Amino acid sequence: MKLIKRYADLERLAASPAYENLRCDFLGLVGEQAVDDASPDSFILEACCHMALLEPGDTDLAALGLRGSLREQWPEYVERVLVGRSQDLYRIGIMPDNECFILLYTIQGTLDPETEVWLAEQAQL
Repeated sequence: MKLIKRYADLERLAASPAYENLRCDFLGLVGEQAVDDASPDSFILEACCHMALLEPGDTDLAALGLRGSLREQWPEYVERVLVGRSQDLYRIGIMPDNECFILLYTIQGTLDPETEVWLAEQAQL
């Protein structure tokens, strides 16, 4: 799992097919939460918001304050976004309480088959 708290964390993912989506969402959060003179380079996601790119084998979400696997969560939404000619990205929003929001991203085909089926079902709801 790649946690994104600063713009520098995001820049390390520049080779990922998910990069542009992550970047747009991060910059949107900068615009919403930062003070007028803040730049993306100085902005840090606070404890109330998390962004992470899930990688193969990621099953433990404890680093994000979540218990259980992704399939045990109740996402606010799951979106399937086309990022390449034949590659999709899942964008998952989870709100574990009224003061925290978590944005998770995973490239289709990255996680175990059961989770992939679950994500596809959630994205169609």
